[in-house]
Amino acid sequence: MSGVEIDRSPTRVGSALALAAGALALAPGVSTVGAGVLVGAVGLLALFNGLLFARRGLVTLGSTLLVAGVLVAGVEGAPTLLVLSGVVAGVFAWDVGQNALELGEQLGREAETARVELLHAGTSAAVGLATAGLAYGVSLVGVGGRPVAAVVLLLFAAAALVAALT
Repeated sequence: MSGVEIDRSPTRVGSALALAAGALALAPGVSTVGAGVLVGAVGLLALFNGLLFARRGLVTLGSTLLVAGVLVAGVEGAPTLLVLSGVVAGVFAWDVGQNALELGEQLGREAETARVELLHAGTSAAVGLATAGLAYGVSLVGVGGRPVAAVVLLLFAAAALVAALT
């Protein structure tokens, strides 16, 4: 009796979306050409390897480094909207990457999962963009117009999102 081998690698759609978001998260670092881009590049490399070798820890580390790179770029003077977008992209990369890993483990890489993955990604993007929009609005009307408040609020929102998704 011959068994069928199932490839338990992360799904292609989710992996592609996660890597695209990871690349977008590099934008704030590139805008300042400082340490933020280096931290983010290491994060993108870790994310890529995590998806290539199906390692959850590397996907989490990579996404964390992407967000850290964005925050460093913010400290280095990257524009507020770029920083908020970068953080959303970093968290999105983590969420979609973890989803790709989970679907690959449960259903296999060749399963028809594109619709479910795109729905998940759309919902995750909507939550992230709404959070960033709210944070940016708070930064505009906040005391003294300090954009740091927006970043702090976004970090709290991102932590809440991560807690809700796990």
